[in-house]
Amino acid sequence: MSRRGASVTLLVALTVLFTSAAKGCEKPRDTQPKKSSVVCHSTSSVKCWPTLTVYVDDRTGDAWPVREQVQKWDRLLKLHFLYGPCHRGAGCVKVVERKMGDTGVGATTTYACGSCGIIDDTVVVAVNTTYGDSPAEVRKRTICHELGHAAGKTAHNAATCMEPDVSIPNGSPNPSSKDAAVINAVYA
Repeated sequence: MSRRGASVTLLVALTVLFTSAAKGCEKPRDTQPKKSSVVCHSTSSVKCWPTLTVYVDDRTGDAWPVREQVQKWDRLLKLHFLYGPCHRGAGCVKVVERKMGDTGVGATTTYACGSCGIIDDTVVVAVNTTYGDSPAEVRKRTICHELGHAAGKTAHNAATCMEPDVSIPNGSPNPSSKDAAVINAVYA
């Protein structure tokens, strides 16, 4: 093979190699961060994430509609809520099942630095397996409610999924634009 032929073959091989590698590394559109830098001003009712990309790692069973609620919150938030395993450099919400007895349907544990209100990298949402057989609407409201806390909202609102008692029938099973606006307002 001539030197020119070898160069063309090598160029074609490298082009195929890099094109294949690039395709393998491409992330689906919905996993790209919405913004690259974060300016946040936490308030008494909303804590801030240090990044706008937050993965929600669902470790629950099929009874809890985590993926559905993550997608609903993601459509409303400046935060980019992604359903999937946590990644280094991004925020992480771990949703787990725990047997917590008669203490309530769910709980969210958020660690934030004292007065600055910035959330540490991991938030844990625990859903109570004692209530795993609750009606579907209660489980939807519970996941919606706890993900609202995981997004940073500390306050409760009546008639939204952020209603303090998720068993109240007038609480919506979906995130509200009103709750999302409160969270979004802390991000510049």
